[in-house]
Amino acid sequence: MGKIQLDRIKFHIYLMLLYLLPFFLRLLNGLRRGLALKIPLDNPIELLTTPFVGRSSDTFLYYLPPAYGILKYGDPILILGGKVVRMCYRVVQSWILLPFMASFDGYFSLAYLIFFSLLYSIGVGLLLWHLNPRRTTLNLLLALLLLPVVGYYLPFVMLEAPASSFLILYLFFLLLYVEGGNILSIILGVLFLSLAILLRPETIVAIFPLVVSLRRFSHAFTLLPVVIPLSLNVSQTLSCGDQSNFFMWNYAFHLERTHGVKLKEVGDLINVAGNRIMECVGESPDVIRSGDKKLDLYLHMFQVKGDRYSRCFRKLFLSEANAKEISFAFKQVSLNFLSVLFPSISPELRAMFNLNLPLAKFLLRLYLGLYGLITVVSLGCAFICGDRTLRFTVLSYLFLSLLYAFYNPLGHFDTLRFKTYLSGFELLFIAYGLKKVSAKSRLQAWQRLYHSPESE
Repeated sequence: MGKIQLDRIKFHIYLMLLYLLPFFLRLLNGLRRGLALKIPLDNPIELLTTPFVGRSSDTFLYYLPPAYGILKYGDPILILGGKVVRMCYRVVQSWILLPFMASFDGYFSLAYLIFFSLLYSIGVGLLLWHLNPRRTTLNLLLALLLLPVVGYYLPFVMLEAPASSFLILYLFFLLLYVEGGNILSIILGVLFLSLAILLRPETIVAIFPLVVSLRRFSHAFTLLPVVIPLSLNVSQTLSCGDQSNFFMWNYAFHLERTHGVKLKEVGDLINVAGNRIMECVGESPDVIRSGDKKLDLYLHMFQVKGDRYSRCFRKLFLSEANAKEISFAFKQVSLNFLSVLFPSISPELRAMFNLNLPLAKFLLRLYLGLYGLITVVSLGCAFICGDRTLRFTVLSYLFLSLLYAFYNPLGHFDTLRFKTYLSGFELLFIAYGLKKVSAKSRLQAWQRLYHSPESE
């Protein structure tokens, strides 16, 4: 084995250890808080009410219920109190959990976190080594630069880790196809992009640089697989309603702003909305009898009658919104977009790793400000100095950032969550920028050597 291959293997091992660090930190924090490592899969109530390492509200509200039903019954249903309850929210996305639940039983969450931490590190390694081969120290520094940005959301049983991993691998194979024209590269690239679209349909915009890079008309047929995940998501939305809860969350933010209330969880929203929402829905959550009233409410809102709740929240929101709200939303969307580029300016930046000390928060914002500056400069470099593929990659990144900015037009914009999805693009731009700087430096060094007095 040559030295270069050995260096590459060592580099990937270093990256794997580096990107497993957030998982180990979350694991230690979970053990300290008494969170479960093994989750009971025999009883759906215990599954959905047991706090475990890597669980978030999205995990048990959106993905676990349909995944459990498909695993046990081959259909997204739960049997609660002798009644069959059909799940109808994020069913398509819940499939990402099934291989882990089927293979690792109660330890599926740990397997999920480890697998996607490693897959993400592999994607980072392939992209960095391809752009700056044999520069192990530089590439490790770039990977370390990215780690605090994505480190909070990678170790969660959610969609951030798999979707961002698939996008990075897609960008890697996109580069291989542009440089070599190998059809296998485009097939693999489309495969990973399709997986990303399955989880996050908005990532379809990432196909633009691939479309403009097609070397032959016949290669266009390799793009057809992206239609499958897109169709599944459209079908899910048509049959089950809005899958984003856009109006529900923005109605909640509207109530916080106009009524001066603090809504810590969804149950608080229902209490504040009062009888209006229940009258609109027309069915009480107690039709589900799990034995846990909060779980009954959540399943009713997000899985069983999610489409009806969505329509009712839209009706309430549109009836109460005014011109002042629209003006605020315009300013907030602009701030959200700038926060994607410069995360340090986000007024609601989530404290990472429980950094509650003022100095720690200041250092975090300083770091994210520096990272944002590097990203924007690299973005400009990629657009000005790059080829057509890279320019369209920049446009895809900006368009995706703008889409995310519209997700929360009334506030509560979780910048780092969206930065995790965008991290592959940013890594590509930064690594490309350093490659251009390095190439220019080497050229200048050769020119100085050629024109030096000693060479004459």
